Amino acid sequence: MGDELLSLAEAMELVRGEVVKARNRAEMLGEELRFTVDAVEVEFLVQIGREKGGEGKLTLGVVEAGASGKRSHTDTHRIMFSLAPFSVATGERPVINDEVAQAQSRPSRSW
Repeated sequence: MGDELLSLAEAMELVRGEVVKARNRAEMLGEELRFTVDAVEVEFLVQIGREKGGEGKLTLGVVEAGASGKRSHTDTHRIMFSLAPFSVATGERPVINDEVAQAQSRPSRSW
């Protein structure tokens, strides 16, 4: 598979990183309203292809948004995961704030 495709592990790492960033941001900002994350539903489009050569192996890669259909001998499949994130240290689910709701609840300033 080409360099423009992410491995499934890399895509999951990005999702994990974004959940952690959201939690850390809520803590840093001292947000009063937070949400626990019960489940994270993630859906990926993946391509499964066969590399020809001495070994002849199958490869799987997550399709990036805007990727072109220049590949031959690949099929695109949809894979969906329902994840229940938790902290290894505490066993607790992450708590994340809702920045949009917070921004809407703040009074607007008039200059």
